[in-house]
Amino acid sequence: MGLSYIRDHAVESYVWSNMVFYEEDLAVIRMVFAKLFVLAVIMDDTYDCHANIEECRKLHEAIQRWDESAISFLPDYMKTLYNEIMNNFKEFEDQVGVKGRYRVAQTKKEGVIVDSSIYEHLPDKKGHL
Repeated sequence: MGLSYIRDHAVESYVWSNMVFYEEDLAVIRMVFAKLFVLAVIMDDTYDCHANIEECRKLHEAIQRWDESAISFLPDYMKTLYNEIMNNFKEFEDQVGVKGRYRVAQTKKEGVIVDSSIYEHLPDKKGHL
């Protein structure tokens, strides 16, 4: 992805997904789960360690909008992350087909909730800064 601070979680995420979705016919779900796991960790690392509070606000707003045009407001390194999030969800929609698209839409909503959860726990939001 090109972000220097990304921890290597690819194997860990796939092992987790394989333990949860071990049936042979759940290969697509395993891949989606593994990618979502990695994206959540990267978002958490970005909010916790690498972005200042203003950059966190911008990423949070972009994710809340869930619109490709929101990328223009982000710093360069966050553009990579946001673009990766958007591309992965497009890929998920393609993989699950028409019948599974409502699940992808629901997963997007949950992603917005996860983002809000991470964002709300920033020190500035608690009054610690």
